[in-house]
Amino acid sequence: MKRHLLAILLIVPAISLLAVFGASLQTNTSSSGAVNFAVEQEMLARRPAPDFKMVLFDGTEYQLSSQLGKVVVVNFWASWCGPCVREAPELEQVWKDRPSNVSMLGVALWDKEADARGFVRNHGLSFPIGIDDQGNIGIEYGIAGIPETVIVDKNGMIVTRWVGPLNAPTLMSMITPLLDESID
Repeated sequence: MKRHLLAILLIVPAISLLAVFGASLQTNTSSSGAVNFAVEQEMLARRPAPDFKMVLFDGTEYQLSSQLGKVVVVNFWASWCGPCVREAPELEQVWKDRPSNVSMLGVALWDKEADARGFVRNHGLSFPIGIDDQGNIGIEYGIAGIPETVIVDKNGMIVTRWVGPLNAPTLMSMITPLLDESID
């Protein structure tokens, strides 16, 4: 009797946790038809995005605070990340189709610069990309895995975090409501 009671007390919470976790997973389909599994976006209490500077692969300097007045998409990725391979053309599509008040930045994290540059070249990525070779930007943003995307509003506040690969329609659906917001 005690064993059955103990088993029930252990199994019920475990099933509940699986149900909650499973409900938070969502699938999305990319333009290529591939199904991506991603943890649902986390709507964050708006908080200031940590400012940073980085040298991009094209040799220019990027500073987040210089993007005030634009919605900024910051995507953390790595060349060895399988889901990042699937996500790359989706990000490029958003970059090409974006409104002028949207900025995008790819941050290679936990990667070798030569491998990251090869990834950019092989996938024909044209949006601004640099490498966080020390992981400092990733730490400031609390990145725990890749790919992970953070959306910063026109006022420099983090508004959304997405863990897992994104497709273009999903990313645009997160950006679009922010475009009409006023600048404080």
